[in-house]
Amino acid sequence: MMAIVGAVIPSPPHGNGAPLGSMTLLFAGVSVANAVLSFVLPARTYERALAAIRVEVEPEPEAGFEGGFRQGASSSNRFANPAKALRSALGAFQTAFILSLALSESVALFGFALSRLGAPLTTAAPFFVVAWVLMGVRYPTHARAFGRFEARFGARL
Repeated sequence: MMAIVGAVIPSPPHGNGAPLGSMTLLFAGVSVANAVLSFVLPARTYERALAAIRVEVEPEPEAGFEGGFRQGASSSNRFANPAKALRSALGAFQTAFILSLALSESVALFGFALSRLGAPLTTAAPFFVVAWVLMGVRYPTHARAFGRFEARFGARL
């Protein structure tokens, strides 16, 4: 969307460059801080969410197990209510995921603001590239979405 808006709205004429140079440094510094926060803040949010989740875990019986109480059965666990566990896992993951994407996209917004202020493409484009890399690193997979949840409770979804 920002690329379309950037292509349709013409850039203002370039000024003498002095205020733009200091603005570029300021935006770059804030973007670095946001990039670091896009890793730290969601991780803390996710850990707090995991600490607040209460789900029951029970041992999973081994198929065809007919041994006595002294013989070991399967050591894997399962969630007593898988639907509730899935909802809890998704809620915790999505909150942290959205926060990380928002902080990552803020880097691109600083580049967009610079381009609208008259900065050349060579100045604004790195902000977009960094934002895309930050968002690409967070591409959701099953392991990223549920790995820490399953490890914390010792059961698989």
